[in-house]
Amino acid sequence: MTRAPPAPAQGRALVFLDFDNTIIHGDAGPLFGWYLFKWRRHDLAGHFWRRMRLWARYIPYLSWMGVQAALYKIHARRRSSLIRASYKGLRGVEARRFYGLMEDFAVEAIVPRLYPEMVAEMRRHAEQGRRCVVITTGMEALVRKVLDHVDPRIDLIGCRLPERKGKLTGRVEGPLFGLDKANILDAYCRALGVERASCWAYSDHWSDKQMLEAVGHPVVVNPRGRLTRLARRKGWQMLRPKLSS
Repeated sequence: MTRAPPAPAQGRALVFLDFDNTIIHGDAGPLFGWYLFKWRRHDLAGHFWRRMRLWARYIPYLSWMGVQAALYKIHARRRSSLIRASYKGLRGVEARRFYGLMEDFAVEAIVPRLYPEMVAEMRRHAEQGRRCVVITTGMEALVRKVLDHVDPRIDLIGCRLPERKGKLTGRVEGPLFGLDKANILDAYCRALGVERASCWAYSDHWSDKQMLEAVGHPVVVNPRGRLTRLARRKGWQMLRPKLSS
């Protein structure tokens, strides 16, 4: 759930951050999907035909997502469509087990992927009185568990997964692409009386271009391609964090 600590004083700067490949190395959602698949495969040990049915569902989904990703790369699919497609693979998953597995996965697989430099950045901003807000297309429940290991006061807006009769529907609610994030950023600033020019934004991805352009202190994290060229042209700060060896 999104946390709502006391509002900062009028005019105090805010810090907006992407999550996947910005705060952590990699993309937590697909990693959790693979974790769920392996858990389910182990759970069905000794049940040959049920394991075959699991593979029969998983392989077409992977192939379909591969096609969607390829279409996105050639700009024939929107990023929001790709994200919606990825969450469809969760349709019918039992919610209680899904969220029950999330805690161990977050601690074992994602917390070690936190970039130490980005953790230090967030803590530095917090020490200087700036409120950090993570805006992500990732699963809010999963990202929350990871951020609590950094600072439970960090605000979070992510994707929520509707349920029906105790099972996930495969639908998703929340920010799905860069313009959503930029609109959330703007709404946050207006609600708290903060000038966007005084704020920071961190991201690794071109799709967050509007969010980065909306603030006075944009920072690109391990950028590639178009985002690298844009950052150099505009003189934006670049960070190249690495995992601890």
